[in-house]
Amino acid sequence: MDTRDALLHRVTRATPDAFTHGQNQEDILLGLSELYGPAVAEEVRSLIPALVGPGSFNYRVADMLRLCDVAALTAETRTGCPYGEALEQLAGFSIRRFLDSPLGKGMWMMVPRDMHEILKWSLASIRAAMTYGQRRYEQLGPGAARIVFQGELMGPAWTRGVFVSGAQRLSRQPLSVSVENLAEPGMDFALRFTW
Repeated sequence: MDTRDALLHRVTRATPDAFTHGQNQEDILLGLSELYGPAVAEEVRSLIPALVGPGSFNYRVADMLRLCDVAALTAETRTGCPYGEALEQLAGFSIRRFLDSPLGKGMWMMVPRDMHEILKWSLASIRAAMTYGQRRYEQLGPGAARIVFQGELMGPAWTRGVFVSGAQRLSRQPLSVSVENLAEPGMDFALRFTW
């Protein structure tokens, strides 16, 4: 679904004004430790530049992509977990950590547990957290939806991981998420949801 070549190409497409929240860096390192062990996290930490502070929107997306590359490559080399799967698992860890935080709990407290509402709110949340790309929600029926992504620098594996872990946790019901219409280098694609 996602490859190292595609991710590295997306790094070159990230403009200097594409930022995300600085907490993502620490979340990725914590996720590496929990998912693959402290030795993997320490190896990755030694290979990346100094940490940014967890302040709001001070982390360049290009730097986050570089960290994701080193993290996924190290996880693949040390544990055998495929590159794209490692990206997806790290994204899932990141969103679960956010949902367990006081801010995450407060933000989602009032959202109905209807999957369509969860997906719509998730999309609004991503728009608020990422300063790039276009996203469009399509309701396909009572148990199906699609989100179309254009210019999504994080790519299909990371994005699928966020939605699988986040929406499933919030709704507490099984969810199937497939990637459709993927165009290289993984910036334009759709996620199709069924439940």
